[in-house]
Amino acid sequence: MQWSILIVLSTVLGAFVINTEGTENDLSLEDTITQKVDGRIVNGTKAQLAQFPHMVSLRRRYTSSHFCGASIISEKWILTAAHCMYRNDELLSPASFYVFTGGVKLDDKEVSPRQVRYIKDLYVHPDFDDSYLVNDVALLLVMTLLSLTAKIISINEIYKFFVQIFMNGRDVSNDLMYLKMPLLSPPICKKLLRKITKMTNGQICAGYLEGQRDACQGDSGGPLMCNGSLTGIVSGGSGCARPELPGFYSEVAYYKNWIERVQSAADSCCKCACQRNVSNSSVTVTYGTLLLLIIGIYLSIY
Repeated sequence: MQWSILIVLSTVLGAFVINTEGTENDLSLEDTITQKVDGRIVNGTKAQLAQFPHMVSLRRRYTSSHFCGASIISEKWILTAAHCMYRNDELLSPASFYVFTGGVKLDDKEVSPRQVRYIKDLYVHPDFDDSYLVNDVALLLVMTLLSLTAKIISINEIYKFFVQIFMNGRDVSNDLMYLKMPLLSPPICKKLLRKITKMTNGQICAGYLEGQRDACQGDSGGPLMCNGSLTGIVSGGSGCARPELPGFYSEVAYYKNWIERVQSAADSCCKCACQRNVSNSSVTVTYGTLLLLIIGIYLSIY
């Protein structure tokens, strides 16, 4: 069976991409795989400025510390992992973090294409299961539109295949990294990860069976790319670069309809709010005019 090589992006940074082919190895598996979901990019390559212009770093509002990756999918929408939206089992407030994009280093403060945007609303998939990271997808609506340039762009094509990236929260790289990885077949993914996750529809796995190259925690939510298009969201894994323990990702194409429904509902809500504001303003003007007329009549009488 043939497999494709994918590239994952990491925001601590990292990424993966598809561009070669090989043969899938025979696998052996012990029944004792019970590692906790975590991750970090191992043996990746440094990215150049504007090489992955859709890459986003999510940062805490008051500490500016990076905690997850994400991808720009339009001038006002950011796509990330649902589990990134929780801290201590509580849903984050949109006011508690912000979007940073345009740089290739976590400490880039003066780089010209950088942009910072605050979050207006966040939308977590209603069927997200944090036990197995099923439906691990979330959308962020920014307050101010991103200025999309050659160095900051959106990924608006949805492909069926994808890859992922992570970073070590304790030993985070300061550079944006990327890594090429093979996409594994669904049966192999289910066999290797049966003690880690359910590998349901909407999940894909990728990685080298021999280990040595992988992603880790800190870059969850980052993009998995195929032929230059967003195909996956970094979700989970077991350890870092361990043999026969590939990472798994949320498949973007599977969630395309949900993404479009959320965007459409948000746009409709915004239009309704605008119409209500216009209507309320009209009422205010009407009553104001009426009040002036009454006062005018009163003064003319007396």
